[in-house]
Amino acid sequence: MAERVVMGITGWSNLATAIRYLHRTAQVRRDIAQQIGGLLWTTGKQVSIT
Repeated sequence: MAERVVMGITGWSNLATAIRYLHRTAQVRRDIAQQIGGLLWTTGKQVSIT
């Protein structure tokens, strides 16, 4: 993901801040994707979002 896009999503105004925290953004995206995947591909079990 481009730094400017991350800055727009997070509200950061400083490029150095975006670069410093970009690796954390990737982990957050993976976590969200897993949660959404669990909601979309359930086997009929009730899923709770915390």
